[in-house]
Amino acid sequence: MLTGRLSVDDGTPDAMLAAILHARPPGPSTINPRLNSGWDRIVLKALEKDRQARYQSAAEMETDLLLLKRKRRAAAEKLGDTRIGVDLKATGSLRDAPGAHDEAFGLEGHSLQ
Repeated sequence: MLTGRLSVDDGTPDAMLAAILHARPPGPSTINPRLNSGWDRIVLKALEKDRQARYQSAAEMETDLLLLKRKRRAAAEKLGDTRIGVDLKATGSLRDAPGAHDEAFGLEGHSLQ
């Protein structure tokens, strides 16, 4: 889980289902301020109620994830922090071993499995 908790926790199963179907979930950075706010756009687009507004393919989502990674790396380099990320030429893509990109995406200490 990206945030460390459920985005919908309204108690009863009926209330949870209604929230999933009708309410806009909060952005991940509002739940966990340690997350980069760039995650909000990606996650909210993936959870969009209107199917045409959602990602149409995994490749489209990967593009946004790579863009977020590049932005975080550029910001870190501007601040002199060279620890962010891994070299995509060396790794190939996002399909690497679990955790390989955690730092680059602001996920240190979070498990996505």
